[in-house]
Amino acid sequence: MSIGKWLSELVKNKATDKTNNFLYIRLLASTMVVAGHSLGLSKEYTKEAMSHLTILGFPIHGLGVLIFFSLSGYLITASMCNSKSIIDFFSSRILRIFPALIVCVMITALILGPTISTLSLAEYFSTPGTWSYILTNGSLSTTVFFLPGIEKSVNGSLWTIPIEGRLYIIIGVLGLLSIVKSRVAFIAAIATILYAISENLSTQIPGSKDNINIVMCFFIGAAFYILRSNILISPYIATALALLSYFLKGTMLGMPILFTTIAYVVLLFGYSKKIPKPKLISDFSYGIYLYAFVIQSTILHYIPDIAAVYLAIISIPLSWIAGAISWKFIEKPMLSLKRKYLELRAEKAMLGQ
Repeated sequence: MSIGKWLSELVKNKATDKTNNFLYIRLLASTMVVAGHSLGLSKEYTKEAMSHLTILGFPIHGLGVLIFFSLSGYLITASMCNSKSIIDFFSSRILRIFPALIVCVMITALILGPTISTLSLAEYFSTPGTWSYILTNGSLSTTVFFLPGIEKSVNGSLWTIPIEGRLYIIIGVLGLLSIVKSRVAFIAAIATILYAISENLSTQIPGSKDNINIVMCFFIGAAFYILRSNILISPYIATALALLSYFLKGTMLGMPILFTTIAYVVLLFGYSKKIPKPKLISDFSYGIYLYAFVIQSTILHYIPDIAAVYLAIISIPLSWIAGAISWKFIEKPMLSLKRKYLELRAEKAMLGQ
């Protein structure tokens, strides 16, 4: 009786969403972010309330983000290793991230903003902050949370996206330097980068606690892919890791082991028996993540005293609808464009031969 399967074997046999369950993980993680923010944004928000509703010591939305980054590190590294060129890798990343992000930022600034701002239309659109919101958030240079005449953040979820973009660049550079081909060199490189961030030696990713956590999750996911031929995926190992995390809680190794456990469980579920996908479900996760906070901010503007449970009940389905629209009209067409671009590059390469 087999106690598990090698990750390298699972990578070969379950490489797409048709054969694995990663789609459900992304949808679950994005929905966790919406649910967690419902408490964090509602009238019931207090440190005490947030501390009581945690999973593994993290608020619900915080754990959702950690799951996102664990899976992202794994899949992005796989993409880098399987891309025919660095141009193909970065083209795919640009088409995946920027179009949906730019549309969301523009809708927020140009439609939502003037609707709920205390400024007149003339004042709102003549204020530099309106346009800097679009340019700054749309370029991933940093994050701007506020719009003129609006007291509260309109989209607090955007803080992770510039960091993720920089992590993509790091993986791309490691691929360009062929460091992804050496397990030892790769582990040494990401350990060095993580140390630089944690010691605030990096000018691109500040060494805050939240930043370090998501970067660590991303790199652990990346390491799993690089070490795939040496990793056995088994529920017994997942259980052992969970127990180890529990006993090491509060120690120096506590967080790294916990994040390793999260990444391992993500892969265990992702490569478990395929769950049939309903026809209407696609990868709405990015759109859900982009629009959920905006939707919740709008609801709170009109119903400031809404309870967390009702905010969740309203905002979760609305976020899924926004995610579905973003997927159908922006993200899916961009993925089709990506495939056409890669096919064209392949044809040119063949003609060049």
